[in-house]
Amino acid sequence: MIEVSILDGIAQSFFIYFGIIVVYNFIFGNTGVKNIVYSLILLLILSLIGIFLGDITSFFLALGMIIRERRKPKI
Repeated sequence: MIEVSILDGIAQSFFIYFGIIVVYNFIFGNTGVKNIVYSLILLLILSLIGIFLGDITSFFLALGMIIRERRKPKI
């Protein structure tokens, strides 16, 4: 049987990362369907990993966003 604390941890991680990704997409104007699907998949993966690793997943999320922005060509 799954304990409530595990489901609570998944929900907390999901909504924390959801807030971060919504703000990120709003700032950079990433509102396409592809970006939204990518964000939801990333949220699910990070919230599941976040149960075991804790706060270090926030670092990985921020690092991934920085790398993603640096790889985009500048106009």
